[in-house]
Amino acid sequence: MNYYQEKIETNSLIPAKIYFGYGSDDTASYPLHWHSNLEFDLVISGMINGLINGKPVKVYPGEFFFVNSGELHETSSDDISKLNTVTILLSYNLLKEYCEDIDSYYFDFSGNKKAQKKVTQLIIECAYLYEQKEEFYELEISIVLRKICSILLNDCRKEK
Repeated sequence: MNYYQEKIETNSLIPAKIYFGYGSDDTASYPLHWHSNLEFDLVISGMINGLINGKPVKVYPGEFFFVNSGELHETSSDDISKLNTVTILLSYNLLKEYCEDIDSYYFDFSGNKKAQKKVTQLIIECAYLYEQKEEFYELEISIVLRKICSILLNDCRKEK
């Protein structure tokens, strides 16, 4: 089994990597890899076939593919031409600032529709701010990312 560690660079103003995936580019499919950042892939159109630690996951429009820090995962699509996503690779260190013993936890959205809905709205807000790049957009995105952290820590945190 071949896999690799993805190194993700973030800057001090935006503690995440944010990008838009369109079916025609190279962001539509990723082979097996891992990273310390938490990954959110919101599907706008199309569908993601994901694999997290060997477990298959299908993600449809309006849903997001979520990966905890350090989990081995990959993504692909049956019809890449229809795939449109927003990806946020949230800094693990940002969570560690608020929860020093973060290594003792993982995050689980299963069965928590309220948290899923809130995070979906925040991903959309983040994407809008990132796309518009208005004055002080980095500050606004940083606030939205911290709201996501709050949901993770308060509503989705589970002991390992």
